[in-house]
Amino acid sequence: MTSVTILGKGTMGPAIAGVLEKAGSTVQLLAALRALFGTVLSTAGVPYGIKLGAIYVQWGTYGSDVSEGAGPTVTFSTAFPTACQAVFMQARNTGSDGTSDAWMELNGRSTTGFDTFCQWGGGGTGSRTVHGFDWLAIGY
Repeated sequence: MTSVTILGKGTMGPAIAGVLEKAGSTVQLLAALRALFGTVLSTAGVPYGIKLGAIYVQWGTYGSDVSEGAGPTVTFSTAFPTACQAVFMQARNTGSDGTSDAWMELNGRSTTGFDTFCQWGGGGTGSRTVHGFDWLAIGY
């Protein structure tokens, strides 16, 4: 079993890696995250972020289709106290139009959320749509 390297915490041994690999439910995952980081942000037992000292990391999923053009505004479950420094998005293509050639762009961010834009590259033969996206935000 491999070790896991956690930002700001160093390398965790095989025992911690095993906990992360074998977390069979959100309750177990939440317990593992609390053991690693101390402060875990959660709603109804579902983790959506961690606090590493003064740094906050939050994540989520936007589950609806987004067509070319202005996309949705995503609101963070917990506002960043000072600033949101970065937002990363990964578009999902779960439909049959695997050649849609579309992706998500960041159109603005604040302490409370971010605005998106669905960009079409001009290629492909699909619907110019992404089927939701996963996101990760870092701030303090």
